Amino acid sequence: MLTLHPREERRRIQEPCLLCSSESLPVTTGVIVNESATGMLVETTRLLETGRQIWILPAYHKQPRPESWTPYELIHHPLTRTGVVVRLEGGNRAGIQFLEDQERPLYRRWFRGQTTVTGFFFKNQGVLAFTGPLTIEAASLVEKIISQANGITELLLACHQIDQIQRTAFTVLLSSLQTYEKKGIALTVVTGPVSTAYFQRSPVLPGSFIFPVFATEPAGPAVDPLKNGIAHKAAAGSQGILLIARGQTTLNRLEKPLRNQEMPVWKLQGFGNALKLIAAGQARFLVVDIDVESCGTIVQLNELKNTPLDPLPPVLAIGPGYLAALVKEALYLPVRVYLSKPTTEHEYANAIQTMLSETANGPKPIKP
Repeated sequence: MLTLHPREERRRIQEPCLLCSSESLPVTTGVIVNESATGMLVETTRLLETGRQIWILPAYHKQPRPESWTPYELIHHPLTRTGVVVRLEGGNRAGIQFLEDQERPLYRRWFRGQTTVTGFFFKNQGVLAFTGPLTIEAASLVEKIISQANGITELLLACHQIDQIQRTAFTVLLSSLQTYEKKGIALTVVTGPVSTAYFQRSPVLPGSFIFPVFATEPAGPAVDPLKNGIAHKAAAGSQGILLIARGQTTLNRLEKPLRNQEMPVWKLQGFGNALKLIAAGQARFLVVDIDVESCGTIVQLNELKNTPLDPLPPVLAIGPGYLAALVKEALYLPVRVYLSKPTTEHEYANAIQTMLSETANGPKPIKP
C-alpha cells in the first residue's frame, strides 16, 4: 500500500463533508477548510476530542444530507478518509491526521500549485487522476506515488482533465510509465483534448491501453427530450426515471424492471440531452451506464451546478469497478449506488428498488 510523504502542500478548499466519530453517534455535516495528502482541517458544530478517531467523507454536492446516511455506511464508504484528531482550533475546528488501514481503500489528494492529483488504491489496483496543468512538480509527484504503491499491478491514469502540459513534465511522466510498464504493471491511460496529442506522438507504451475520450459522441442523433415528445408525461409536473446509456440495446435492458412502474421512464443516448429534463426538476433519479468511452462525456452533467436544484437527483451508476472512485469524485450529482460490471438482473433490480425506496417522496415499489 502507499506510503505517504511527511511534508505535503496544503490547499484551502472549503469543501462540504459528512463525518462521524463513532458507530453509535449520528452522522453530521462539516466543512474541510484545507487539506493535504497527510491530513486536513475540519470545521464542524460537533465537539471533537483530541486523540479521537474520525471518519470523513467529502460531499459530492453542495447540500450534504446527514440524515440519509448511517454511521456504518459512512465508515465503510470507499472514499471515506480515516483519521485521528491531533489538535483543536477555536472550539469548532479540528486538525485531522490521516490513518492508514491496509484493509480498506486508500483515497488521497495531492496538491502542486494549480494541479490536483487524486489517488485511489485498493489492494493491487490503483487510479490516479489529474486536474489542471501537468507541471514538472506534478509529474515528479506521480513518479513518487507509483514507486511507493507497493503491490499495485493495475493502474488507471486519468489525464482527460489536464488543461496544459509542460514538455519536460510529459517526458518525466512518460519515463515513469515506461519503467512501470516494464515491471509488469498493466497501464490504462485515459486522455483528453490536451493530452491525447502528446501520447499519440509518443508511441512508447506498447503494452498499455491509451484511450482518448474527449471526441466520443453519444450514439444516435441528438435529441431534445422536451421538444420531441419524450417527456410528454412530465408536462403536468410529474417526475420520472431517467435512463442514460450509449446504445439502445443497453437502454432496453435497463428499462426491463421498470416497465410496470406508474411513472414516466425516459431513455436517452447521451448525457447532454438529459440536462433539460434534470434542470426542470423532472428526474426523480438517474440510471447511468458507464464505460471507458463515456467517461469524458458524463462531465456534461456537471453543468447542473448552475441550476437551483434542491434536492439533487441521485444516480444509480453501472460501470467498471475501477472507475467507481473516479466517477464519484468527478460527478456533481450524488452517486447513491454504484454497481460494478458485470452485474446480474437480480442485482440491478435490487438496486432499482433501493433507489425507489430511498428517494424522498418516491413512487410506490415496482409491481411484480
